[in-house]
Amino acid sequence: MASETTARGNLLTNPILKIVKVNGQDRKIAELRIMSDVWRDGPEGDRIQDADKTHPMQVTVWNERLAEACANTLRSGMRVRVTGQTYPHIYRVSDQDRAQGKTDLMEIRMDAEDVTVCLNRVESVTMVTRSAPAGA
Repeated sequence: MASETTARGNLLTNPILKIVKVNGQDRKIAELRIMSDVWRDGPEGDRIQDADKTHPMQVTVWNERLAEACANTLRSGMRVRVTGQTYPHIYRVSDQDRAQGKTDLMEIRMDAEDVTVCLNRVESVTMVTRSAPAGA
C-alpha cells in the first residue's frame, strides 16, 4: 500500500549518492533521511511541534538528475519538502532477537518524485548558467 504524500522536515544527514542495478543497468539514486515534523498552534498562539506526529523518514530519489542535484546541493540541517509515494517498511527481527524480547519495527519510507528546499534557512542561491543549445 503506497500513498502520495508531502512531508516537510530537516535533513538528518547529508544525502548519499549510490549506484544500484535496475534491470541490469547502473542507475544513480540518492538516499535522504529527514525528520518529518508537524507543527500546530499552541495555547498561547505560539507554534509548537506535535511530538506524536514527528518521526524520521527514509527517502529515496530514483530520478537520476534529481538524485545528483540532491547529493550536490543538500546538506544536513537544511529544511526540505519532499513529495512522493510513501509506504510502510517493516524490520523483522531474527528468532534469536525475538527470544530476547525484541520486536519487529516499522518505519515509513518514501520514493520521492520532488524535493524542494524551504527558504527559511537559506542565505543565498547561486544559479548555474545554462549552456547555449547546439547550433544557436
